[in-house]
Amino acid sequence: MRDEIFTTDTTDLHWDPATMDIRCERRDDGLHFNLVQRVRHHSPTGMEWGYAGSGPADFALNILDHFLPVGEDGWDGVRCGDTHVVSRIAWALHQDFKFAFIAALPYGGGVISGARIRAWLTAMTEAGYAVFGRARDETGKEYEWLHDDAYETLAAAEADATLLTTNTADPDLIAFTARRVLNVR
Repeated sequence: MRDEIFTTDTTDLHWDPATMDIRCERRDDGLHFNLVQRVRHHSPTGMEWGYAGSGPADFALNILDHFLPVGEDGWDGVRCGDTHVVSRIAWALHQDFKFAFIAALPYGGGVISGARIRAWLTAMTEAGYAVFGRARDETGKEYEWLHDDAYETLAAAEADATLLTTNTADPDLIAFTARRVLNVR
């Protein structure tokens, strides 16, 4: 279930969907967030900050999961240790995000502005266009693979996808398709 909570951390700090600022505080009664931990991969004890360990890695992954929903980047998601799926871009960037933002937070907590997160994501990713192939294996199960992601326009990717689909004699091929993707720089 996507909204399952894994820790006893308290999610009681103000969440503003307009700014998407991330807030965390350390109090006598524990850690407080404005973000529910929906994904657990690195840390069995929950999200943390102020150092570069497994708790901060999970905090970074959960933040990026909010900013980069699965499929929004044009790629299939990545299954985490708890079986939840995050976007491929969130997965690829969460360790860098941990070092850039989470490890640097003071022990008592702080705020990471949504605007800073979005600017960082823009600097770390680039939009492009890719062609994916879809086929069936020996058992009839469909699978997809990246054929090429070096297209500068959607029209060029679509033209290549059409040409590949038309000129391929493989009976297991379903089609080649073009779509916009985000790639990590």
